[in-house]
Amino acid sequence: MIIENRNMRKNYGFEMNDPDTVAALKKATIPKQAMQGTPWYQPLTDSRYVNMFAYIGGFVEEREKLLEDH
Repeated sequence: MIIENRNMRKNYGFEMNDPDTVAALKKATIPKQAMQGTPWYQPLTDSRYVNMFAYIGGFVEEREKLLEDH
């Protein structure tokens, strides 16, 4: 992200990222131990996305008849 920001500023005259973010990244270090078991956002837990994508859950009986696979 730092290099990409530098490249955009040098070649195109603008910064894609907030300068404070870039400064914070420059100061960041690699952790000695990686985090594990962190929760990630699952789109299907949000009913708005379920509706937008017309998702049919596995709990629906005869689901395979409703799916159109292209």
